[in-house]
Amino acid sequence: MPASITDPAKWFDFLQKHWHRRIALIGTLLFLTPFLILIMNFMKFNPVNGGLTYIIVVLFVILCWLRSNQLPRTAKGKIGFVISISASDEAERIKIKEDFITILYQLLKSGTSGHSFHIITVPEHIASTIVTHDDAQKLRIQCRAHFVIFGRVRLRTINGKEEHVLDFEGMVAHRPVPIDVKEFLSMEFTELYPRRLRIGTENDVFSFEFTSEWMNCVAKYIIGIAAACSGDLDYAEILQNDVLRLMEGRDQAFPVFAKLKQRVPIRLGEVRYERAKRAYGNWLTTRDPADIAAMGNHLNSIPPAYAKEYQPIILKSIHLFLSKRDVNGAISILKNYKNKSEGIWLFNMAFLNAYVGNLRTAIRQYRAAMKLKVDEHAPHDVEEFMRWLLEQEPDKYQFYYCLGFVSWKFRGDLARAISYLENFLSAGDTHDFETERQLANSWIAEIRQTTPEHTDGGMKLDPYKTTPET
Repeated sequence: MPASITDPAKWFDFLQKHWHRRIALIGTLLFLTPFLILIMNFMKFNPVNGGLTYIIVVLFVILCWLRSNQLPRTAKGKIGFVISISASDEAERIKIKEDFITILYQLLKSGTSGHSFHIITVPEHIASTIVTHDDAQKLRIQCRAHFVIFGRVRLRTINGKEEHVLDFEGMVAHRPVPIDVKEFLSMEFTELYPRRLRIGTENDVFSFEFTSEWMNCVAKYIIGIAAACSGDLDYAEILQNDVLRLMEGRDQAFPVFAKLKQRVPIRLGEVRYERAKRAYGNWLTTRDPADIAAMGNHLNSIPPAYAKEYQPIILKSIHLFLSKRDVNGAISILKNYKNKSEGIWLFNMAFLNAYVGNLRTAIRQYRAAMKLKVDEHAPHDVEEFMRWLLEQEPDKYQFYYCLGFVSWKFRGDLARAISYLENFLSAGDTHDFETERQLANSWIAEIRQTTPEHTDGGMKLDPYKTTPET
């Protein structure tokens, strides 16, 4: 045994360094046993009471040993941030703790997001065993954490000079996401996160501080993305705003800081787009004008770096129509996306053209959308939107014509397609939309010929089958 049980000072020093080991527990029990016997003899315990007392003390010591060696778990409502960094020797461990981990702790706790972090520092005997991502994942689950930094720091002589060699890895938890999102998150990690660094011992305090700042910025940025992926938009925005604030006055010559300053506004734009999308989703359920107003506020708050992306533009076109029936404005911004491989913009263009009575162009655009990728729920959503519009503005009966085409070509609901087309034919003045009325009759006949009772029919000549003029 490293220390004599007769020397309490040496024994306590041994316990402090090796308390996690079972030998420390066994040694403690051996150390306490003679004192317990002396005390029980002095107090004249009978064998039964003495035995029970001894068992209780032993169980208490074992419980204390187990609890003190148990890793803490992230507090409820907090973001768990685990730091698991091992060092090659005691002096290096002290330096890393004082000049790196302490600074990182302070930086993480700063800003508006700081109160949300529960930072867990892993002791050396555990940190030294966390080598692979699988190890880190087990550690993260054990601590119920959301983010793990793990790695090691070694002191090496390189080209005659002593240097700290830092090897870091990291991982972040998030809800299951599509493969492309997961790959994007991995790419961001790889590009921005400090994985291997060499720091000379002559200026290591400054370099450790800079590395802590670097890691703090990247960690908050990555956790912000993960929070957005997990649906926590409030926290995602707080984190990205923190990073944006941290970038103020930073040396943009450092590539990572330059990239963060460029990308954070885009991440904020994505968060605010999701807020606008949620407001629109609420409106689809409630039809409350307040949701449309909220949708507009979120869209207007999107930073310029993201405002002209495809998804915000699609939502902007919907908002322009819903808020003030600005058909021309909506068409104008959608025209920038003629070459998109995804067809929702064509659905929106077709709707807007149908609203002003330009059914010829609308059907061409629906046909063009058939050649592009379209979300499987889009035809149903389009149908529901047009049905709502007809309830609000019954004079826009031309939408029955579009509903018939969408039900036929996109949804394969032949009975409903005929019903919509017949509604179109029975509404309005027979002199309006004369070409469309002829086509509606032609389509009805064609649909009926393609039912099991009429299989010998073929497609009739359709003057709309030309290149879409969008």
